[in-house]
Amino acid sequence: MFVLGVFKVAELPSGVLYRWEADGGSTAAGYVLFDPVSPAVRPCAEDGAVQGDLVISGSQLVVGGHDPSSDRLKVVRVAGAIITKFMQSGEVPETAHKYYA
Repeated sequence: MFVLGVFKVAELPSGVLYRWEADGGSTAAGYVLFDPVSPAVRPCAEDGAVQGDLVISGSQLVVGGHDPSSDRLKVVRVAGAIITKFMQSGEVPETAHKYYA
């Protein structure tokens, strides 16, 4: 089983900062910035500074760009969790956890 924890950290002028952890942080962890207007998710540093040009956008989770410092598959899963929950509720989620068997 693979567990992905996604937690809202802060609202910044550039978007909503989330911390994510794979398997409780034992296998990977990082930060993403969510823009609810687009909606789009980008990998970022702890301070919200965007890293690379990787972006996952829209309800179809269109992936473009690249960030050599991020695990692309995990960031896409994080983006999917955030965007899906946002599209369902219409509100920026506090958490967006996912469980994979």
